[in-house]
Amino acid sequence: PPLPDNFSPPLDFGETPVTILIIGWSLNLPSLLHAFDTRLAPGSQAFILGHISMAERSEDLAAEGLDIEGNELRPGGAAAETSSDSAHGLRNVQLNHVVGFETDYLALRRLPVSRADLALIIADAVQSPGLAMSGWSEPQMNDSGAMTSSILLRRLRDEVTAGLEG
Repeated sequence: PPLPDNFSPPLDFGETPVTILIIGWSLNLPSLLHAFDTRLAPGSQAFILGHISMAERSEDLAAEGLDIEGNELRPGGAAAETSSDSAHGLRNVQLNHVVGFETDYLALRRLPVSRADLALIIADAVQSPGLAMSGWSEPQMNDSGAMTSSILLRRLRDEVTAGLEG
């Protein structure tokens, strides 16, 4: 059957480094970073904005064999001297961390929106205290936060684009 008129093939960045904005944090994020690393060109960057502390991020990454910069962890928790001698460290994607709330416009402004090739919004899988008592469920809060982040990021992108054109 023919493809729909609005069909667009998956992005193929080939040998061109890309900049990815990742809004939010999930325990699965380190696995996703490995997947990005196998598909993206050397020199690519991931900017990760989330309210999770650097210490918590470090623990989650260490569970996948990575240090906070994406290098392979050696026994004893030390990072490999270079990521190129690592079988499991990130070789193509450099990690950049920004701590802040995903729905905070000022935190989103700290990201390189003007040079981002794509953005990924991840719903956190953490339940806030008292959430169940408020009548909200975790999926509702995650959806609300992801939608707010998306709207704010789009607004910021429009402002940056208008500034570049004007």
